[in-house]
Amino acid sequence: MTETTIIRYDDLDVRLRVLVDGYADQHLLGDLTDRVVMCCQTRGTNLSAGVLTPALIVIVLVRPDGESVRLGARLAGADLRMTDGGVWVHAQWFGADPSSYLLPLEEGSVFLDALRTRIMAARHT
Repeated sequence: MTETTIIRYDDLDVRLRVLVDGYADQHLLGDLTDRVVMCCQTRGTNLSAGVLTPALIVIVLVRPDGESVRLGARLAGADLRMTDGGVWVHAQWFGADPSSYLLPLEEGSVFLDALRTRIMAARHT
């Protein structure tokens, strides 16, 4: 069973927080702490998080074998598509080709609503 909860950035699982902070450093995004609008953490087969700022989304994942995934993109260029398993986030990820990533969010999720709102705002600034 997959469970997604809204969580304070400071309360993220330490493995996820290290991945987000390292990703921000690698891509010269600066310290995200004061810019985080909302954060969600998902526990299921994998442990993952979505971190939302006014202009960016950062997604990190840790698999049971210790392998990890780190993605980040500007919200202005992101598109969303709902599916049975959640929402596909399609973006030009920093340092990677454009692709889609499945966030396990249900319609009506607070994080999904915030993500939609921030994408629209980012496109109009």
